[in-house]
Amino acid sequence: MNVISDGNADAFLVDLIVHPDYQKHGLGKGIVRAAIDDLTNDGIRCIQITFNPELVGFYEKCGFHLFMGGIIDNGIEKQR
Repeated sequence: MNVISDGNADAFLVDLIVHPDYQKHGLGKGIVRAAIDDLTNDGIRCIQITFNPELVGFYEKCGFHLFMGGIIDNGIEKQR
C-alpha cells in the first residue's frame, strides 16, 4: 500500500494489494489499521481511499464512512 499525504491534514491510501494466497487472514486490515494509526498520530485528520465495489465490506470493517464519489481515469476512458 502507498500513502500519499500533504503532511498537514489529508492523506490517501492507494494500491493496497495482498497476494491471494494470504487474503482473508487479516493482513490487509492490519496494514490499513497501521497506516491509519500512523497518520492519526501525525495529526492527519482526513484519510481517504478509492476502491472497487466488491471491497465495500472490507473498508467498512476498517472503519471508513463510505459515500459516493467520482473519478476520471484517462487510461480507461481512452480505451472506450
